[in-house]
Amino acid sequence: TRRGSGGGGGGSREIVLLLLSGHVASLAAPRGSALDLAEELADGFPPALLQSVEAGPTITLPAMVRTFRSVGCSAGELWTDRVPPADFGNFGPHSSRGRISGGMAASASPFMLAQTNLTVLENCSEPRFKFGKDVEELTEFLSARRSAASTTSPQALSAYACGVGQVHNLLDLLWSFREPVVLDGVSNPVVSLAAAHKHFIITGNSAMPDDIVKASIVAALSPLREKVTLHAVGLGVQGLLRDPMLSFCRIVQSGRSGLEWQVREHKNWSELLAWLHESAGDEPEPPQLISTQRQIEIEIRRRCAESGGVAWASLFVPEPCEQLRRWTTILEDSGPA
Repeated sequence: TRRGSGGGGGGSREIVLLLLSGHVASLAAPRGSALDLAEELADGFPPALLQSVEAGPTITLPAMVRTFRSVGCSAGELWTDRVPPADFGNFGPHSSRGRISGGMAASASPFMLAQTNLTVLENCSEPRFKFGKDVEELTEFLSARRSAASTTSPQALSAYACGVGQVHNLLDLLWSFREPVVLDGVSNPVVSLAAAHKHFIITGNSAMPDDIVKASIVAALSPLREKVTLHAVGLGVQGLLRDPMLSFCRIVQSGRSGLEWQVREHKNWSELLAWLHESAGDEPEPPQLISTQRQIEIEIRRRCAESGGVAWASLFVPEPCEQLRRWTTILEDSGPA
């Protein structure tokens, strides 16, 4: 579903991607020239596959809609009164730093990554991921490694046996896509991937969730400048002063190996909601919120979307392009002055 008063390269690419992947798409636009343009774009397609419709308020969006993209609307306009569908985003206006987008439209879609120059990627030197002292200490927080600590089997104690293979797969992607790409005929020709500002939610202090530990290892070895905030919700006055939280936070806030995580404490979920409503919109980047321990609360999803961000239920996924989508954002630049 597309809504707004104009088109855009990003929106057009995603329409093509949806059609190629078997989705039924609707081009929704306000009555007038925008709707006329939508009708022209849909002309020649079977109506059961692609159709143009008059746009209505977001609150009337049918529950059957699984993917939603908007052109020209702000996130605050879209999601003030409604929880977004599972896949959503908005393509905002252009600025000196490129198009200001929100939701999942701020990330590189698989179709955009498929257009990357593969010859350039093949010439990128493959990094060797050698674990230094800090990274080795981080692997000790992995649940499988803690469970294996009492055994005598070397294989049981290996980092790979504890799931670090996911870390290496993501690092391979980040190093492969680290170089910017220069395009012809556009106002901001230099396009690159940058690390999204990730916000992790943690609600217990008995053990560190494996996804957060793996994310810390990726951040320590990533070619990108990783920005991470850890939100501790409902841990109590002494929550951050007890292990394993104390030891883990000491490493990820040390500044060594590029680890400069921030930690925010929230007394309860209401306080986290208040932060999303009052402060998240003032951050330099929309929040990429990730909860690895429970389902994302509906109101948190809505408020995160309202501030231009996304609330993910998991960080690591098998599909490579989807993995990059959850870890990075797009930067557009005019290049050297």
